This record gives sequence, C-alpha cells and structure tokens, in this order.
Amino acid sequence: MRFLIEPVQTWNIYQGVCFTIFTVGLLQGLGTIVFFIWGQNSQLSSAQNKSHDNWDWIYINFNKAFTVIFNHFLMRYCWDSGDVSWEQITFANTLLVAFPLLLLSDDLMYYCWHRALHVGPLYKYIHKHHHRSITPFRGADDAVNAHPIEYIVTALFIPSSVAFVSRVALPPHVITVALFTTINALLSHANHTRLNVRWLVGGYELYASRNHDTHHHLGAKGGNYAQLVSSWDHLCGTFVPWTITHQD
Repeated sequence: MRFLIEPVQTWNIYQGVCFTIFTVGLLQGLGTIVFFIWGQNSQLSSAQNKSHDNWDWIYINFNKAFTVIFNHFLMRYCWDSGDVSWEQITFANTLLVAFPLLLLSDDLMYYCWHRALHVGPLYKYIHKHHHRSITPFRGADDAVNAHPIEYIVTALFIPSSVAFVSRVALPPHVITVALFTTINALLSHANHTRLNVRWLVGGYELYASRNHDTHHHLGAKGGNYAQLVSSWDHLCGTFVPWTITHQD
C-alpha cells in the first residue's frame, strides 16, 4: 500500500486502476450510506427535479475523475507536508481541538467562496449550473454536479484548512483528516437529498440539510452559504429559515 504516497508516475497499470475504482466506488458508496443511515428521516418538499442533460453528465464525470487525482494529492500532502501527524494519537490532535478547527476553518473558506459565487459573472458563468437543480435529491451525483472550477476550488479547502490548523494550533492526526474528509463528503451528499438530516451539539443545531435545500430554492438571491456549519450564516446575517421558502 506504500504506492499510495508515491508519485503516480511510479505506479503500474494495476495500481492505477485499483485506486481509481476504489475512489469512485467510495464516492458513490458514501452517497448510498447517506440514504442507509438517514433514509427513515422525514422527507423535505417533494417537488420534482429536472433530468440530467449532457452538460450535467460531463461535469459529474469530470469531477469524479478529478476526485481520484485529488485523493492521491491529499494523501501525498498528508505524508510530505509536515502539517499532519502520523504518530501519537491524542485528544488534542483528534476530536478535542483538531477536528472542530478543521470543521470551522474549512466551512468558513467555503462560506466566503460560496458567497462570492453569487456575485455577477461568477454566478452566471460558474455557479448557475449547480442551481439548475432547484430540489436536488440524488445525493452524490447532485452534489458533484457543479462547474469544475467551483468543484476544484472547494476541494482545495481541505488541505488549506489542514495547513491553517497546523499553524495556528497543532498538526491534526492523519486519522482526523480522513475522518473530516469523510464527514465532509457525507454531509455534502446529504445536502442534496430530500432527507431531513440534522446534527445537534448540546441542543444547538450545528448542521441541517434543509438549510442547503433552502439555498437551492432561493437560487441567485443566495443565503445559507455554509455547507456544514450554519453558525457562519447566523454570524454573517445570511441565514434563511427553512420555513420561509418551503411549504408542502
């Protein structure tokens, strides 16, 4: 398995094919897990969605291919950069400090980027494609159905947040990075289903899939720009309650 942290030029065909199949299978598998875990949750609005057209499938398949490249890049970054701990696991470099900071910093970067995508030409030429789905329901496929520029920039927030946390606090353990990346993908997929998924911490609603569902209904007007942590929208005055735009 050491080939995973080696340059891709050193791989043989078998290793490349196996890694590609594993990565794409994991991406689709996480989408299936969302429905398996939360499939019994109450449904949000049942409005009909459009079928995927050729541009949708081009973007979906391109972004899935990029995910294969990105996952290898992320593994090499974790190994080579010095920003990630591979040794002793502590509460600090996992759940107590590192994970919450990764969650907050990554979603703050996403919030700023997403809000910028609702301005002028960035919306018209990049983000508008994702908003053609007013009521996304397919999970993984609808989550990655975005302009490649939007998808690539968003993916790069993961290593950027790791670097940030490493410098302002401590290097997160590699298991923490893997856990955060997985949860990030799971909740991103949940955002694009009809499932009412919520994450409560001490009675406070840290995450709810219906917030992103509201964002899709608002279209170009924007609001609810955060992907994982609704606190950023509350702090910045851009939070829109689900009940305002959703009436079954």
